[in-house]
Amino acid sequence: ADVVYLVMWLNIRFCLPVTVLVIGLCCMVRLENIPVIKYMNLLVSNLVQFGSMIVWVAQKDEREIPVWSVAVYYCSVMASLGFRVCITLERYFVIVPPKLQCIRQPISSALICFMMWGVCFTAAPFLKANETVLPFFVFVVFALAILSAPVMVFCLARSIRSLPAATSVSTEEKRRVVGVLVFFVVSYTEMILSTDVWSVLVSSSFLFHLSDFKVIVYTFLLNPFMDLVLFVFMCKGPIDKLLGHLCCCSMEHTADKVIEEIYEL
Repeated sequence: ADVVYLVMWLNIRFCLPVTVLVIGLCCMVRLENIPVIKYMNLLVSNLVQFGSMIVWVAQKDEREIPVWSVAVYYCSVMASLGFRVCITLERYFVIVPPKLQCIRQPISSALICFMMWGVCFTAAPFLKANETVLPFFVFVVFALAILSAPVMVFCLARSIRSLPAATSVSTEEKRRVVGVLVFFVVSYTEMILSTDVWSVLVSSSFLFHLSDFKVIVYTFLLNPFMDLVLFVFMCKGPIDKLLGHLCCCSMEHTADKVIEEIYEL
């Protein structure tokens, strides 16, 4: 429990102000080739999670934690999972044909985000009125998290395979796309599919004691920090040199140079 409280305080003291700063940056600065609307909604879902954490930390007794804050937290977690999948698919369709440019349009992105929020928070009033179904809802959230991992692995594998055919996409953009997909896969493997998740799922106390919800939340607590790191992978400049050392991108860069030399001849 002490470790959980420590991570919560780190999220509130560090990730909360930095998240607000990044949201302001996304609003004020023109960021090209980045799914800004989906990413901003991902950060907003993290802000909702921070609000729930503040309520939890303010309670001296775990038994006094309001159920509505737990319900709102898990709804926002489910929304953040959905936005990560949306960003993954958006990055995937930059490389893999057919390139669906429609999902990158502001109107389409706003509609997708609106639908995502609506689906996720429809369950909040029902959870508040029926506390007994909260453990089942937690199980659903974990199931969605686990099911998201194969989608990300598939998108990464297909994107790497389709790099040579994506001649209309610049080498730098390919690197950033692959970097984002690798980042998602690694972060999910580290936090969502860890042995801690499996031990929680098979634990008998998981289904019957609401006071143990902080143990269940633990694997999700570092997600807001990882979402801030994701911003670095999507932007131009800071991470390009690191992404240049990826084998697949380096090979693709070499292939592009060979093609240019052939055209020059």
